[in-house]
Parts: sequence; C-alpha cells; structure tokens
Amino acid sequence: MKKLLIVVLSVTMLFSITSCRQKVESPQEVSEKVLKAVSKLDVITLSRYLEVAKSKEDFDIDFSDFDRSDLKKAKLLLKHFDYEILSVTEAENKATVKTNITNIDLKYVFSQYVRQAIGLSISESNKEVREEKLDAALIKILEEDNIDLVTMEIDLKLNKIEDKWKVSLNETIKNTILESILNMGDIFNQSN
Repeated sequence: MKKLLIVVLSVTMLFSITSCRQKVESPQEVSEKVLKAVSKLDVITLSRYLEVAKSKEDFDIDFSDFDRSDLKKAKLLLKHFDYEILSVTEAENKATVKTNITNIDLKYVFSQYVRQAIGLSISESNKEVREEKLDAALIKILEEDNIDLVTMEIDLKLNKIEDKWKVSLNETIKNTILESILNMGDIFNQSN
C-alpha cells in the first residue's frame, strides 16, 4: 500500500510540475504577437517581446516625448498595416521569421512631406509656427485616401533569451532601415 501511495504521489507531483511550467512560445507565435501589437500601438506587449538596445550604438526607442499629435500620426501611419508570415527558420537560439508587411507607401508620404517642408522652410521664418504647419501637413498627407499600399518582405530576427523568444529590434530595424535608405534614391528620381 505504501509503495502504491508513493507511486501515485510521485506521478501526481510529476504532472503538477510539468503542467505549471509555462509553454515556450514559438518564434511564429512571438512574431504574430509583435506584429499585432505594432498594428494596435500596444507598447506593453511590445516591451514583453522585443529585445532592444544593449549599447549606445544600437537602435533605441524613447517614448518620453510621445504626445497626442505623435499618437495620431502613428495611428494614421499604421491604419492599413497588415502582415503575413511566410516561413520560419529556427536554429538553436536564433530564428528568422520571413514576413510580408503591407502598409501605406512611405516613399509617397516622404516625398510629399519633403515638398511641404522645403516650401515652409522658405516661406515661414518662425520655427514654432513652421513645426506646427509641418505637423499639420504630415497629418493631412497621412489622412489622404488615395495613398497606395505596398508590401515589403521583411525578415524578423529572433533570439532565445532565458527560454523566451524575443524579436531583435536592433537587427530587424537596422536591416529594414538599410534597405529603405538604399531605395530612397527612387523618391528623387520619380520627382524629376
């Protein structure tokens, strides 16, 4: 009877220990949560799943100066944001999640904004008034209904840290920014 009780208690403890352990989310699940959080501007969820700057040279986000105007611009910027996960490659403590990200054409937004900025820099000498007008111009551009949507393939890089997958914001953003800078010349070629 004692042996049976010991076996039953051991099995019960084993099941309770394994059921208490949290399930490790896959790179795909983490990527989906991050992309949904981006679309909803959910900073709390993003902070859980993003691996951010480790040194001064790395990309860092500072939300301390974020005001209502910035929030409005961010919402307008992301109002058509959508994504599709294409594939997941996992090797040891690193993973790459290939995604298609669809959003408004930022080349168009940037080119329209630069035109406004150049005009205002010539016509408006008061810095505060110029900044207010530029803010309003950007919001007006983002509110346009005829902005094309574009889809870019973006690789999200993830690292496994303490048994949790985190999107490496530094690597992902640097790669995306580098690609965008390389394509920036197209904006000026289109306007000629």
